[in-house]
Amino acid sequence: MNESLVTIALSFLTAAAGAYGGAIAATLWQEHKEKRELQRKREAAIINALISCRHYGEVIGKIREKINSGKRKLEWYEVNLVDIFMPSPLVQNAAELVSMLGKDQQELVGSVVHAEWVALSALTISKRRDEEFLGVQQFLIQSGSPRRLTERQAIDAIGEPWAAKLDSITKELHAAVDAAIDQNKECFERLAALLPKEKDIGGAFERIEPTISI
Repeated sequence: MNESLVTIALSFLTAAAGAYGGAIAATLWQEHKEKRELQRKREAAIINALISCRHYGEVIGKIREKINSGKRKLEWYEVNLVDIFMPSPLVQNAAELVSMLGKDQQELVGSVVHAEWVALSALTISKRRDEEFLGVQQFLIQSGSPRRLTERQAIDAIGEPWAAKLDSITKELHAAVDAAIDQNKECFERLAALLPKEKDIGGAFERIEPTISI
């Protein structure tokens, strides 16, 4: 083989090797880019779910402030109108979470959706109790009752059936509020644990102050 043919062959092999190496590098770069994009979307889905959990926890926490005195759960005749609601509740995106977290996290996604449902139930019960208590207030005002009553005075004023109904709704509200806060906090902590360590926000469950009506 003469020298010119050797030179051409070597040039061709060098070019081919360069093209192959470039193609491999481009493929690796594209795979890395897609992996980073998928990771970004995964983190975004987790953060959106975290925001919803924390938002529900804050709103329901405001209800608990109205129906508790320190650690003591207030009785039905001690709780006034709660008047707290969410004008446009956040909604967990279960399909996105399953897609981004994978099938091995389906149980967590189910817990997140359930935590949302419990929080909305607490809000519904709170509204129902407000409607019932508003009727009691109007009746007491029309009856000329004093502003503050003992349990016995309240029962004597409105009657046993109405008092029993308010007592039942108030106990139901206490249970729903506690469950909503506990479940949203648990889901928040489990979701936060899925984020990279440098983005850990596990202790931030009660830092957002949502727009609510008090």
